[in-house]
Amino acid sequence: MLYEISADDIGAEIVESIKERERELIGARSVSTEPGKAAGAQAEGLRVVLLFDVSRSVANESAQSGLPMTKIKEETVRLVDSLESSTRFNVVQFTRNYLPFEEDMVPADAAHRESFRKWISEKWNDSGKLSSVYDGATKNPSGIVGVLGFTEKMKPDVVYIISDGSFEQGGQTEANKVSSSDVRKAFEALSHGGKKVPVNFIAFAPDESDAEQMKKIAVSSGGSFRRVTKSTP
Repeated sequence: MLYEISADDIGAEIVESIKERERELIGARSVSTEPGKAAGAQAEGLRVVLLFDVSRSVANESAQSGLPMTKIKEETVRLVDSLESSTRFNVVQFTRNYLPFEEDMVPADAAHRESFRKWISEKWNDSGKLSSVYDGATKNPSGIVGVLGFTEKMKPDVVYIISDGSFEQGGQTEANKVSSSDVRKAFEALSHGGKKVPVNFIAFAPDESDAEQMKKIAVSSGGSFRRVTKSTP
């Protein structure tokens, strides 16, 4: 699915697509439950990972779209508050290094929602940089490849990534773009064991080559690509 989205509608769009995916997953689990297996085994909710590119380029483009990083932070809190308590989630900020809310998925219950509010109010990074000395950050010279390696370990059912698609690797002073083949392989690794993991991109002013790469990854995974447009006054 490929279409544009207003900056005003991002939060609502993600929430609705999560709910739709959860309905699909619950239905699939209900059909595949083995005879005699406890009904409680079907109660596990969706496993959602939200990856936020907080690099300077995305911060600039998001502000121009009418959705500055401070607003994205507010919308993310609203989004997490709207999740079902059975849903397990994690949120990861990244540039080249990355900073996760937790080291693994946690349920979206009242306690973890409150913990997330505290984390995002204290740790949301809108400086355009995410140094490895930042409290809780992981040094990651491989860029998006390392971020997705961390994501893969959590075994998500669905991934959302907010970015401009210009993925870099290297040290803080020298950087180069991750090759398109390495980006593709890292995303493909999220789906394994016969399980396809939809990757949904929300893109802020990507250049055409990056947009094309994100579209291909989204389509092949069963996800969506949405290009953000300016909000209407």
